[in-house]
Amino acid sequence: MGAGVVDWVGQFRALVKDGYHSAVSLETHWRGAGTPEASTRISMQGLKSTLAKAGLTC
Repeated sequence: MGAGVVDWVGQFRALVKDGYHSAVSLETHWRGAGTPEASTRISMQGLKSTLAKAGLTC
């Protein structure tokens, strides 16, 4: 999260603007960090950072 072409900050802001109040999930199938655990940790940190940039908390 946060390293691709999708404007995730904008997407999360749009969800809030539209009144979305439910959950989001993190799919952990990316394996770019070598191990499943390392990849998931990087993805989760990216999600948390993206949410913070959008002015949201988790």
